[in-house]
Amino acid sequence: MTKQIGILLCKDNRNSKRFFILDKNLGKFCALSDRSDISCGSLMTYNLSKRNSWMTLHHIDVLELPVIQNLDDLIFFHHVLELSYYFIPLAKMANDIFDLLFFLYTPPEKFNCNGSKKLFLCKLFAHLGFYPEDNQIPIFIFRLIRFEYIDALINKSIDLSLERKLDQWLDYCIAIHPCANCFRTLSFFMRRS
Repeated sequence: MTKQIGILLCKDNRNSKRFFILDKNLGKFCALSDRSDISCGSLMTYNLSKRNSWMTLHHIDVLELPVIQNLDDLIFFHHVLELSYYFIPLAKMANDIFDLLFFLYTPPEKFNCNGSKKLFLCKLFAHLGFYPEDNQIPIFIFRLIRFEYIDALINKSIDLSLERKLDQWLDYCIAIHPCANCFRTLSFFMRRS
């Protein structure tokens, strides 16, 4: 049986053995596990079985946790997990989103300022198909964010005008989500400026 690779986005609050996973090949799904000791954000491999309508994880191996150097990195990482949990539909094939999140397991020095984190979040929303409809972002900027490799994108310097447009993009994406009031990591947004 071939092992799958995925990221644990979150656990069910009522059942710590019920996981929401972003899998490289299967997209986002919910599964039961015999383990409750795995942390959210774990990059892991596992075997899957399906009984009735439930997926079950077996033989889980945690490969890596992100390198967190400070509180801002921790809040940012959890914010990305939360946005992924709420914005990615169940069963959505999400190879490009998985690859983007996989980038977070590289050394965090790459995110040297809030501008790079904003670019990362805008790229995540662009992959999900969310962007301001009123053309606040020039099309060439949108294309750059959507199609540039993330390691090159976050090294771009951004001016104050573009940073404000990115803030508007992020604010718009958060505001349109019906569960926005359930988000627990909005403190990242409050600390952006």
